[in-house]
Amino acid sequence: MPKIKGTLENPGLPEATEITPETVFVGSIDDSPEGTKQYSFALMQEFITNTSDIYSIAIKRSLFDINIAELNLTKFSSEENSRLRNVLLSALTTIDEEVYVYANSNFLNFSAPLLETVGVGKNRGITFDNSRLLETVNLPLLTAVGSNFRIENSDLLNTLNIPKLETIPGTLAIVRAYILTAINLPALLVVNGQINSSNNSLATTFLAPLLHTVAQDISIHSNPLLQTLNLGGLTSHKQIFLQGLPNLVNLNLGNNNNGDGSYFIQIMTCGISSLVISNRTTNGFFGSIVNNPNLTSINFTGSKISANGSINISDNTLLTSIILGIVEASSYQSQYNFDDNALSQTSVDHILAKYATLNVPLTAALNLQGGTNATPSSAGLTSKATLQGLGWTVNHN
Repeated sequence: MPKIKGTLENPGLPEATEITPETVFVGSIDDSPEGTKQYSFALMQEFITNTSDIYSIAIKRSLFDINIAELNLTKFSSEENSRLRNVLLSALTTIDEEVYVYANSNFLNFSAPLLETVGVGKNRGITFDNSRLLETVNLPLLTAVGSNFRIENSDLLNTLNIPKLETIPGTLAIVRAYILTAINLPALLVVNGQINSSNNSLATTFLAPLLHTVAQDISIHSNPLLQTLNLGGLTSHKQIFLQGLPNLVNLNLGNNNNGDGSYFIQIMTCGISSLVISNRTTNGFFGSIVNNPNLTSINFTGSKISANGSINISDNTLLTSIILGIVEASSYQSQYNFDDNALSQTSVDHILAKYATLNVPLTAALNLQGGTNATPSSAGLTSKATLQGLGWTVNHN
């Protein structure tokens, strides 16, 4: 008869009792043709499946604390369990399928200090959701999951320890962890889904300096105290959305020469004072840089500014300087917006000259009006005349 070794705190059994089927078994043993045995435990209300010494445990109405020292798990699942407080998987190195913890109203801590992989090859991952009292997730040796890594609706989470996690084939989501102050992913290299970090009210840092590939979108928003976002190794991604980050002052988006088309970046209501998107020649930038009240300068030196989507750099009331890189113009895009900023005459002239030298006949509007943008100089007016001769509409103060 297989044993599950560990300790527990539970009415009816003394603390540190060794849990075995003989100890608390109250059901029947079913020997199926495949050799599967099912054990049902009265006090723990657990369902354990034994196939070639590999076990799966799904907790329904459990003991307070689980400390499992020796057990090979294919899956750890705990749903709507109001009694479970702490889980320690002290010797486990691999979980073949998933860790899924949902709506455990008194759950405090999850620790698997030797766990290295979860769900690899099985398209399964790790989820902690709607466990409002969860304080700690400790996975110091975890390197890979087979799908998503999600922590959501964990109001009291203050410690997330995943320093060796390198690969996430699915989504990375850290959402509504209201008191978590730091999101630190120092070893993360690849996320083959999307990244969503939002509504983390006290988070001041998001650090993934080695992350080079995100196959889908990156969305980091509504983190009001976030000061530092470091994605300095980033070379490939889809769209980036940064919004509602009023204290963001340190931003590093890496060298994005991704190979699958132009890249979209939206930066709205962020606290940055300067933005550098330079030396990215493989693909072109398009997107929105709007309503960033502290932004004074943008530098696209050496980078392509694509015409494959919207160019909207507007409503940045302190923005005085824009340096464009390699500009494009095409019939795909009819509005090139640099309005409602505080652009100097040098910047206004520079933008006019950049588009005029393309010599592209186009029915399009180049908007430089509004805000406190300067009027063009005589050189700027010459560039304006060139553009008008090519069919462009040019609006300025």
